[in-house]
Amino acid sequence: MVRINRKVLCAAAAVAIGLLHSVECQQQSTNESEVSANPTATPVANDQPARDAAPRIEFEPFEFDVDPELEATDEVKQPPNKQDVFDMDLVMSPLLSQMPKSFRRHYFYFLCFCVAMLIYAFIGYQTNKQRVKRALVTLKPVLQENFAHIADEPHCYEALKWHKFQIYASGRTSCDRMFIRFNLIKRQCMWHRWILRSLFQVVDTMTIEMTLPKMDCIVFAITHKMTNKTFIKNNQEVANTTYVLETNDLPPTHRAYINGNEKCFAKYAAYVIAVLQEFMPYLISFYAADAVPEPEGYRQWRKISLNVRVGNDDQLAAKILAAAIHIADYTKNYTVMDKTREVVSKARQDMIAVLFKEEIKRQKEEAKEAKEENTKVTPEKIKKLEKKALARPATRVKVIR
Repeated sequence: MVRINRKVLCAAAAVAIGLLHSVECQQQSTNESEVSANPTATPVANDQPARDAAPRIEFEPFEFDVDPELEATDEVKQPPNKQDVFDMDLVMSPLLSQMPKSFRRHYFYFLCFCVAMLIYAFIGYQTNKQRVKRALVTLKPVLQENFAHIADEPHCYEALKWHKFQIYASGRTSCDRMFIRFNLIKRQCMWHRWILRSLFQVVDTMTIEMTLPKMDCIVFAITHKMTNKTFIKNNQEVANTTYVLETNDLPPTHRAYINGNEKCFAKYAAYVIAVLQEFMPYLISFYAADAVPEPEGYRQWRKISLNVRVGNDDQLAAKILAAAIHIADYTKNYTVMDKTREVVSKARQDMIAVLFKEEIKRQKEEAKEAKEENTKVTPEKIKKLEKKALARPATRVKVIR
């Protein structure tokens, strides 16, 4: 009962406070209306104490209050049109107001520069394409004469990048497949074409790579001394498994490597040097190998790679291609004696044990650890074996009496 009386008293007090507050607000509103109706009238002296005593309550306007101008005119705020929403001036005006006055002019210059670079790149790409087409005019008769299939006809080339192009041919008894790759100057880039080209002596190059169906144990390489370090870095087996060939047939600008001192190897080297003697000023590298070393053993490679510089002479590419085909024919038919082949095979096995000593040791350790893990009996393995044994059908023995 006491609790109910307290609740009633609290409710009554709240109602009384609310009524007093409403009366005070009503008096305040009537006074303000009188003042607004007669702004020139002077306030009465008797009303001053009442005004001082009455509390003045001010309310802050909310964000969703109606604009007094719209309230007076009874206008309804219309949603913005789609044209206003996507108006670039309306969107960019806050950003442009914070930019310097010359921003529009500089931005226009930047766009013009980008467009000019795109046009220059397209012109450079077309220049490289025309360079390949001119070389292909002389290459195509040689390809059609020596190969049964030429890919991507009638163009006969594939653009890998804006400065890299490739030609593929196959269908010859001494060559399973052949790739002719053109790595031209990046004429689509102004920086590469006019600055880096002069600093690093960048030139247009052509690489002929042929895969042979059969090849005896021979490793022979010719490199230009300016690019010898790069060639050895890309083909480390040359530095580890070959010897420097001492011959007077090579110009002083080149160096040759061979995998043995036998006469048969020297004969092969002499033939290749004689065929390429005409193109030595343009030769960057020549590499022929039947296999390359790996930790598991020698992997069959059977490839001939010829890298040359191609200048403005369009007939040069066709002559080099014909020479490469002659070398491929000779390499396929080249053989060594059985005794020499056995010596080379034994030397290669010993070389693998030396070259990949650490890697072979690591592989053996990993195999040993894996074997120990497989032979180790764990509780899980025991449970699996028990389930497997229980799942087997019991053998029935028939007793004959």
